[in-house]
Parts: sequence; structure tokens; C-alpha cells
Amino acid sequence: MKLRGLILCGGESKRMGRDKGLIVENGQPWVKIVSNLFEALRMEYFLSINASQEMRYNKFFPSDQFIYDAVDAPGPLRGILSAHNAFPENNWLILACDMIEMKGETIKNIIDKVAQNPDYEYWIYKNPSFFEPFCGVYSARGLHKLVEAYQHGDLSGFSMQNIFKHAAVFCCPTAGHQSSFKNFNQI
Repeated sequence: MKLRGLILCGGESKRMGRDKGLIVENGQPWVKIVSNLFEALRMEYFLSINASQEMRYNKFFPSDQFIYDAVDAPGPLRGILSAHNAFPENNWLILACDMIEMKGETIKNIIDKVAQNPDYEYWIYKNPSFFEPFCGVYSARGLHKLVEAYQHGDLSGFSMQNIFKHAAVFCCPTAGHQSSFKNFNQI
């Protein structure tokens, strides 16, 4: 399965109070720290942003790497469905811009699970309580079904957790990878 990377940067960052992707850590904005993971894998990647972020992100990335929010959907689904609409045949390895503790081996592990178990729609890490949607692989097939459900208004009470509960998901345990999923959603 050919994969492209997608870094979700277009969120409102309400809990952080500022654009998370541009927070600087060790001299680099978070989005660059995350993009370095894709570059180490030699994987083509894009950034999901909203139009108001373009000038700020152009300081670090060329415009041809941007996928602009073009779907009026809640939360991260806005960026994910916008990417699917832009490239409907793509399968996406999705990371959030605040996944600055993500390890290359965690990404490689999920990619290996895709190769070993190709008949799923999503390959998602899961801790004992809930899914960890970012780092995950989202197939074009699964996203097409999600677009159809969204267009028919079938995503009431939307949450990534509910989507995965009702889809063909390969659950990859977070055991041994917990440090990759440190939450940076609050100051």
C-alpha cells in the first residue's frame, strides 16, 4: 500500500491558546519536528492547514505541500476529509503537529502492521482505554466510506473514537510505544 504522510495543523488550538504547530522546541517549530519523521522515512507528506495559516507556515514549507481545509466538518475530520478530497486515491499516515515525542520505530511498526494485515480500513494504535488516532494509517477505502457517511449526515455525535468503533480497524497496542503518545494539548 502506497502511503503519503499528512500532518494535521489546522486545528483551532483552543486549549493551547496558540497555533501548536508553530510552538518552538529546541529551536524548531513543532511542525518541523514532526515533518522530520516523514523525511527520515523518505515519505512524501503534506500539511493540513486552514487558509489563515498559509503565510506563517510558508516560512518553513512550500505552498505545494499544503492541503487547505475545504470541508466543513468537526475537529480533525476537517483536515482528514479535505486531504481525501484533494487526493481520493491516497492512503494516509496521519500525525498531529503536536506529536513531537513520536518515535520513528512507532511509525515503522504501524506501517509493518499495514503490510502484514492489508484487509482493514484503518490501522490505529490503541491503549487499554481508547484509540490513539494520530499515528495511524487511514485507507482511501475507509475514508471514502467516511465521506459518504458525512455527506448523508450519518456522523452525528462525531468522534474519532466512534468512527473507529464502527469500522474495520486493525488495533495495534501502544505497549512499548507509550512515550510516543505524550499529550501536549494544554499549556
